[in-house]
Amino acid sequence: MACTQRLGRLLGCGALDRAGKCGWGKVCPALIVALFAVVLLVGCTARTETTSAEKAWAARDGVEVRAELDPRSSVVVRVPLGGPVDIVGRRRKLVRVQAGPGLEGWAREDELISYDVKRRLEILTQRAKVFTPQGELRAFDDLNVHLEPYRWSPTIYRMEKDEGADLLHRRRVVRREEGEVTMPPEAPREDWYLVRLPTGVAGWVLGSRTYSAIPIEVAQYAEGRRILAYFGLGPVTDELTGERKQTWLWVQSPRERREFDFDRIRVFRWSNHRDAYQTIRLERGVEGYLPVVQLPQVESEKGSGPGFQLTVEREGQLKERTYVLIGQRVYLASEGPAKAPPRIEERGAAGTDAGETAIAVGTPAHLAAVAVLIAFRSHLGPRETAPRLVRR
Repeated sequence: MACTQRLGRLLGCGALDRAGKCGWGKVCPALIVALFAVVLLVGCTARTETTSAEKAWAARDGVEVRAELDPRSSVVVRVPLGGPVDIVGRRRKLVRVQAGPGLEGWAREDELISYDVKRRLEILTQRAKVFTPQGELRAFDDLNVHLEPYRWSPTIYRMEKDEGADLLHRRRVVRREEGEVTMPPEAPREDWYLVRLPTGVAGWVLGSRTYSAIPIEVAQYAEGRRILAYFGLGPVTDELTGERKQTWLWVQSPRERREFDFDRIRVFRWSNHRDAYQTIRLERGVEGYLPVVQLPQVESEKGSGPGFQLTVEREGQLKERTYVLIGQRVYLASEGPAKAPPRIEERGAAGTDAGETAIAVGTPAHLAAVAVLIAFRSHLGPRETAPRLVRR
């Protein structure tokens, strides 16, 4: 009875007696509606936990769904990249999935992504469209592609050895564990690259686990420095073999990692006289930032030809430099003020986006909450309106 009286007080029915009735001898309608809503909520929640399945999507092409937990068991189906599945059970690092009628089995959980990760991945891919490719990089070995530039971030894809992707952007971040917010100034930092996979999806890879895909006949001149970005400026014909030899531009990262992206610019052109590549432009000690922009045609006082444009910092000011290739020489065509290069904003520490709610609209919890609210309003009756002060 005490519980009934307390519930009546919560509902605003001060006249609720020991029999569970209002003072006017009738059962409280608010109490009936509220109790019905609670029963509905509990019943719907229980059914959801036993019959509903969690949606997931394949994070790579050909995710194997096996008949048993044993990795040597037969493959029921191979789910293509982005293919949907329903998760109906879990066992350590494996999940039981349904990939279609009669197609049920076990798959690795790290080869699937959840709805939340998929939604965030779509946002990242959309934001990454502002970046132009800076050349192709490849994985030294099997390499995880992450949703954010941290080792603990969800894996959205797994690159195989020597598999390629387009480099879009570089970010230097403090290496930290999940949940850490503040880090000491001497905390180690590492370079992460934003890449675009052949499927068009964007993600983050650890820079030290990748290498540039520029041909080895040019990469051999890297002198132990990392080639960050590279472009072809136009071919030259080898007079002996008739082969077309590309003129290459590259920028290299500093040996000691810094906040700027590169500190060296170099252009190689094939020499028929030497029968080898030779340097026709070399700049050291610059503080440059991606992106490097390839230009099909540049007009200058020296003449016109293909060129490129990049951003450097001098005396605390950003400068935009434009270069032009004319014959066997590369000239600085112009230099002027530059805008800040594009960046990808980092998510908040809480890991949630603005507008996310605890109860989804239309769920049993939401419907029950609405029913309780209606019960309160109907029992209390019309609200008294407080007099408003009117300025004269």
